[in-house]
Amino acid sequence: MGTVHDEAFTRNLSVSERYKEVQVLASESPERLEELRERFLRALSDLGGGAEEGRPAMVSEVAEGAGLEPEENPDDRALSERLAAELVDVGYASAEAGSSGFLSITPEGEQALKGGANGNDSSPPLS
Repeated sequence: MGTVHDEAFTRNLSVSERYKEVQVLASESPERLEELRERFLRALSDLGGGAEEGRPAMVSEVAEGAGLEPEENPDDRALSERLAAELVDVGYASAEAGSSGFLSITPEGEQALKGGANGNDSSPPLS
């Protein structure tokens, strides 16, 4: 499974779209963002069968599993895209070239979930 960090989630946003995305993120408290990151990663793990199975999951389905409504709420859509991009950037998820909109959890992402669930501080933070 090839990992492509830039192709699948790189977007050319207009200035107004970029401003809107920043506004959405700024409206969330740091604690809420961290909670959403963890729920998003957990939903990705559940939908994809964990790092062992590594099935790709649609970003919109992962977002819904994390409690967001990306199909109904443009702010949730922007937030889910941002969360997906963050997880790819830190190596907790991968996106295959040519399959825009799909993510798979990585072993590092699984480890982060296990570390967070056990209170183990040896894994990198989700933020």
